[in-house]
Amino acid sequence: MITAIIPSFNRGEELHRCLTSLLAMGRQGDLEIIVVDNGSTDGTPEMVAEQFPGVRLLGNTTNVGASRAKNQGAGQAAGEVLWFLDSDTVIPSGEVVDAAVTLLDSGDDVGAVGGEIYQYPDGATEWRQKVLQLNGETRTVSHAEGYGGTITVDYLPSCNLFIRRELFQEVGGFDPGYFFLMEDTDLCIRLVHQGYACLASDETSVEHRLVLRGRKGDFFLGHRNRIRFALLNMPAWQVALLPVLDLAYAASPYKVGALLGGKISADKHLSPKVRAMGKGKATLPLKVALAGADYFLSLARGYLWNLGRLPETVKLRLAQKRSFL
Repeated sequence: MITAIIPSFNRGEELHRCLTSLLAMGRQGDLEIIVVDNGSTDGTPEMVAEQFPGVRLLGNTTNVGASRAKNQGAGQAAGEVLWFLDSDTVIPSGEVVDAAVTLLDSGDDVGAVGGEIYQYPDGATEWRQKVLQLNGETRTVSHAEGYGGTITVDYLPSCNLFIRRELFQEVGGFDPGYFFLMEDTDLCIRLVHQGYACLASDETSVEHRLVLRGRKGDFFLGHRNRIRFALLNMPAWQVALLPVLDLAYAASPYKVGALLGGKISADKHLSPKVRAMGKGKATLPLKVALAGADYFLSLARGYLWNLGRLPETVKLRLAQKRSFL
């Protein structure tokens, strides 16, 4: 059996579409679906209970974060394979599951399987590959017509991630210290450090229709989590050079181009007010100035936050095994 685990927070419309696509696969006999709701106030729990009675609903009274929610779902799962999904994904066909299980069984060194087909509002699509940079930032490589088969990636976003339950438990689950953002990067890097590969495949990819509605700017959370990730997982020389690497990456053509081009990978981190300024030439200088100020202020806050928690981070880094389940 496969257990699909979907954390949800005020994304009722998107979750409805995701669940509809899951049920359309016609795999009710070997597919368990668990939704972990983090205290949604948009009627999501009621919608799931009324319209999807076959879906198991776990409810939290408050938003405990994506990491804890996914661990909660995994703790209640009956499946031998766990399938982590975001609420704004759509499953293109039932063949995704069979292909994922086949790929997981293809070698003892296969740790996790997935793949992301990003869909723009105009319907255009691209297959996305995540590449870790020296400072722990992520560069997204776009493939216009698929991955060309199966490729090894630095990590898989948990918008679509298959992993065997036994291995998930062995590596300790998602670290709730991230709340959300980079918890999937951290999980995958622990797999890689133990000799497992993360694979993305055309056949195991799902559509991801990222929605910015209601999303708050999260530069601080992104920097905070990324610095924490580096302290926990990167070699000592990279940790020592992290501030220099951060400044170099902030001025890189990729980073600047993403902001100037209005790419969603940059816009999703902006505050709603700055994001609402749009992509017009008249507002672009002010938008860049405000975004830059927010970026570097949040970067400084991220370092201070991690400095205050350095002892517990070092303790976790030195632990023989990390377990958050």
